[in-house]
Amino acid sequence: VSGFAGKFSQTQYKWKFGRISALDSAAPLFEGYPGAYLDQNDGIYVDAIHSSAGHLIITGEVGFIEPIGHVDFFPHNGTHQPRCSQLNETIHISCNHYSSVLYFEASLSGGDHCMFTAYKCTNWTDFEDKKCAKNADQRLGFYSTTQTGKGVQYLDVNKAY
Repeated sequence: VSGFAGKFSQTQYKWKFGRISALDSAAPLFEGYPGAYLDQNDGIYVDAIHSSAGHLIITGEVGFIEPIGHVDFFPHNGTHQPRCSQLNETIHISCNHYSSVLYFEASLSGGDHCMFTAYKCTNWTDFEDKKCAKNADQRLGFYSTTQTGKGVQYLDVNKAY
């Protein structure tokens, strides 16, 4: 919806939304079809949280794999969130997808104790092997606009978040 709104506002009214936050954008029937989904051209600043990236719908992988924003966050590699591991399979499938909403919500009220610090890295394996930049590149969520990091960002989360 945000992608269509962003495209419509530009073609009809010649203006862009200031910010659009994509919370685990749904991939089935959208990914791979340019113009059918949100991308960084739809707003002045587009950030995305990928929490169920993949193509195996049966296991709950329903989110975009490819980066779509100015900054794209992949908590726990963007798939199978730790907070969802103990749930029964039916709830587990939607839990990963919904986790992006909870992460964004936590970023609103987390203050300094819940900053969701993310790091620019080539891939998840390099992130786990601590081969990424030593300094914090970005904060996931609401305050991401106050940071300068762009591109794909990885971060670890735990069962609480």
